[in-house]
Amino acid sequence: AHVFATDIAPRALEIASSNAERHSLAGRMTFHLGDLVEPVPEPVHLIAANLPYVASHEIPMLEPEIRMYEPREALDGGEDGLAVIRRLLDSAAGQLVPGGAMLLEMDPRQIEEATAHAGERFDGAIVRAVPDLTGRDRVLVVQTR
Repeated sequence: AHVFATDIAPRALEIASSNAERHSLAGRMTFHLGDLVEPVPEPVHLIAANLPYVASHEIPMLEPEIRMYEPREALDGGEDGLAVIRRLLDSAAGQLVPGGAMLLEMDPRQIEEATAHAGERFDGAIVRAVPDLTGRDRVLVVQTR
């Protein structure tokens, strides 16, 4: 497999590249500075993302070790936490090959709305939620046909 890794933060890409080198994966990965799937040069089989999904007003209530040390842009998903997730769903349909899939981690409270949005954007796709180890729906799966 070849991985296209994207991020809007140059430092995040530097760290990811260093990790790829350390684990002997650098030859199988290409790192792109840019927003979501915009810099990906070709359709892919899998998109996996852990995007910002915390609602803006909930950030002050996060644990100090998260709130104080994680970059806000890595946490803040807008008013309802789905702003960046919606943007990815809006732009990713043309980036998946037939039979491809997208996996998105999110707050279990967001799964229902995100599922509906994905269903509108990916005609004929299988859209479902996968629970985490506590049984709460945590990952949205969109599989194209």
